[in-house]
Amino acid sequence: MIHMDSPNIRTPDLLIVEPWFGGSHRRWIEEYRQRSAMQIGLLSLPGRYWKWRMQGGAQTLARQFREQHWQPARVLVSDMLDLPVFLGILRRELHGIPVDLYFHENQVLYPWSALDKVTGSARDNVYGYRNVVSAVAADRVFFNSGWHRRAFLDALPAFLDQFPDRREKQALPALRKKSKALPLGLDLHSLDHLNEPAQNPNDKSGSDPKLRTAPVLLWNHRWEYDKNPALFFDTLIRLKDHFLFRVLVLGQSLGDRQGIFEKAREALQDRILHWGPVSSRSEYAEWLRQADILPVTSSHDFFGASVVEAMYAGCRPILPNHWVYPEHLPESLRHRYCYEGPTQFEPALINALNEFQKDGEHYDPTPVRERLGRFDWSVMAPVYDRIFSTP
Repeated sequence: MIHMDSPNIRTPDLLIVEPWFGGSHRRWIEEYRQRSAMQIGLLSLPGRYWKWRMQGGAQTLARQFREQHWQPARVLVSDMLDLPVFLGILRRELHGIPVDLYFHENQVLYPWSALDKVTGSARDNVYGYRNVVSAVAADRVFFNSGWHRRAFLDALPAFLDQFPDRREKQALPALRKKSKALPLGLDLHSLDHLNEPAQNPNDKSGSDPKLRTAPVLLWNHRWEYDKNPALFFDTLIRLKDHFLFRVLVLGQSLGDRQGIFEKAREALQDRILHWGPVSSRSEYAEWLRQADILPVTSSHDFFGASVVEAMYAGCRPILPNHWVYPEHLPESLRHRYCYEGPTQFEPALINALNEFQKDGEHYDPTPVRERLGRFDWSVMAPVYDRIFSTP
């Protein structure tokens, strides 16, 4: 495999353009490049200042494209790029080259924090509309889940109705026709056949013999508002005096503006196995294997990579019966592992804790793992190569 790290090789089969090269976007690109049989180039900017990346990233990346003399067979850009600006600046250089768009998320549907300084229609119109016109401008549009595709396309008529006139709804049928679901590729096989991690020095639960066999509840998401940490931790704190459980908190810390994590760490200190990010992918994988129950409280999710990883690792899920989550379960199991709305989260968690107490570790993850295995790169990389190869 040849990957386009050399500045002297500028004619790849596929050039990926990513204004926000960080977090899950970066991991997705790096893992695909490692596994692809194609020659893949990368043009990117650091993963910070996401609003400015959506506003100014296209001009900077277009300049770099021109200066570095890229001549790709096909271009794939992310939803963070203002594609019409990029195409306009490079109208001569990109003539005849197909350009595809991949939606990891979108700003039409993305839930915003009440703490954000920009709220209301001005916020949604600016960033959401950039996503819309980028999708219209692309040759093909891909979404990281079937739910994401349906939800975005179904939301566009009402979103465009916010504008005073010339809403260009006539573009929507063609947009729907050229849009497809293309799930994320994930390194799921790295979660197979793991060793037990060594006892962590932050584990306070070992002092109570009753807790040593208690179920481990997992948080492995970003520490952000859209994952609804308040519902998660408030519920655990409320149940602490009535149920035995341990707590494993992983995930990327992006700040704790409301103090939710600090409060929870103090309240649950005697139940904590580990708290905070880990140093490596292998350590993360080993901790996943220690978890028993995955209570998910997210107020939105377009794909849910962390949820997929935890379920594949063997966690018994507690999922909202909304957004993408039901797609990740066999249809016959959705009624068992999905709950309806925030008020049903606590009863669902209590039910899972009672089941664990009665049945021990008898949860069988096999049907869920078999369904999720289709997202492993061993399956997805050849699919990506087939889609992004130029005829």
